[in-house]
Amino acid sequence: MRCQEFGFFYIVEHGTTKERIALAIQASRRFFMLPSK
Repeated sequence: MRCQEFGFFYIVEHGTTKERIALAIQASRRFFMLPSK
């Protein structure tokens, strides 16, 4: 598997808009900036 060999993979022609991807990235950044409890 490429993910095990290289550590990442790239998906093409998935149909998700750039706007939705940007929202997901923003949400993940906000999540990982939360303080750990």
